[in-house]
Amino acid sequence: MKRFIGILALFFLMGCSSASAPTTEKMEMNEIANSNIKVSVGEVSFVAIIENSETGKAFLSKLPLTLDMNELHGNEKYH
Repeated sequence: MKRFIGILALFFLMGCSSASAPTTEKMEMNEIANSNIKVSVGEVSFVAIIENSETGKAFLSKLPLTLDMNELHGNEKYH
C-alpha cells in the first residue's frame, strides 16, 4: 500500500512540472512593444500601460482625449 501511495504521489508531482520557458520569452517580447501614457484626472496623474494590440492601437489613435465627466454617487463617473 505504501508503494502504491508513493507511486501515486510521484505521478502527481510529475504533473506539477512545467515547460513554460518559450511562453515567457514570447511574453517578454510583447511587453517591450507596450506603450506607456500619462493619464491626468483633475489634479491626479498616473501612468497607464497600453498593450500592443489592435484595441490598444485604436485607443492611441484617439489621443489626446479630453472628456467632461459627471459624478454619480460620489464614486463613479459617466459621460
